[in-house]
Amino acid sequence: MTAKTTTKLIDLINQAKAVTPLSDPKDIAAWVLGELQTADYKDALAQCLPGYVANMTSMQRNRTRIGATTGGRSRSQESADHWRGALEDLYQGIDSNGKAIWKRLYEMNYDDLIHAATKRFSVAEANVAKANQILELAEVVKSHGVDCVGALPDTIKAEMLTPVVGS
Repeated sequence: MTAKTTTKLIDLINQAKAVTPLSDPKDIAAWVLGELQTADYKDALAQCLPGYVANMTSMQRNRTRIGATTGGRSRSQESADHWRGALEDLYQGIDSNGKAIWKRLYEMNYDDLIHAATKRFSVAEANVAKANQILELAEVVKSHGVDCVGALPDTIKAEMLTPVVGS
């Protein structure tokens, strides 16, 4: 990841999964960290911080909403507080050059909203595809009478777990 290379964290993560038996995200992260040169830390942070910040912001927002108490307020006051909070939620919009940027809901225009919805649909489709793959694996584990995916024959694992090119 130095100026002479273009290694991305995802490549190191995939390498860790390919050459080690690690499966716990903390263990994989430690392995990746061990592979990085100190000079590459800034670039690595630039790659992973946007996702981390988005996740933390979402968790904080949800924790605030779940933990809120009514304190004797009326339903209309609670409702107003809720939608005021919703207007502060961060979503991925686009700038005038079409680059993805984070915006509060109240700042978003039509194009931003379409971009945010499209992004969420894309993530949802990927989640549904992964869930279907997991269900298929469950059926294969059951039909082969094995205790876990790792106990399946290699030919079955290769068939079930090889990504489709272009997807």
